[in-house]
Amino acid sequence: METSFVELEKLYMEHKDMVYRVCLRFSHGDSEWALDRMQEVFLKLADKWSALPEIDNHKAFIYRTTFNLCINHSKRQKSLLSLFTKYFNADVIDTVAGEPIALPSDAAEKNELLSRLDNALGKLDDKHRESVIMYYLEDIDIPEIASILGVNKGTISRRLKSAREIMAKSLGKEWFDEN
Repeated sequence: METSFVELEKLYMEHKDMVYRVCLRFSHGDSEWALDRMQEVFLKLADKWSALPEIDNHKAFIYRTTFNLCINHSKRQKSLLSLFTKYFNADVIDTVAGEPIALPSDAAEKNELLSRLDNALGKLDDKHRESVIMYYLEDIDIPEIASILGVNKGTISRRLKSAREIMAKSLGKEWFDEN
């Protein structure tokens, strides 16, 4: 199936925010890195579209492509420490659209929580990190995560449990209390 520009634009508009958020979490808050990966995801989709078999679930394909690109680029990055240093020394934070905004005086606590979250995410391996991002940050349920990643629901549940235990050491168990 050959996709027109209009169809690709529609997919972009539907999924760009999700792709950016996932890339931003993988990059530990580096908006430029996240925007570059987001662009790569959609360029890859456009480039490979005609060669791909009929895709039933575009969202799953885009998630998988996003995670694969982020994982591959993360492995090529210098060191996690240099990413943290770059992020933690920032004088501004970015909006979801990637536009810098000055830190308001009452945002110090929020910035600290984001730093702690990025630090905790950085302690997870790629498989655990992608499950946590999808479940907690993208609000995707376990069956859909399993479908997107091509594993069974039990695997996702075990990854989330293990990730919660690892992250609770940095964040505290109250982050994961579900009422």
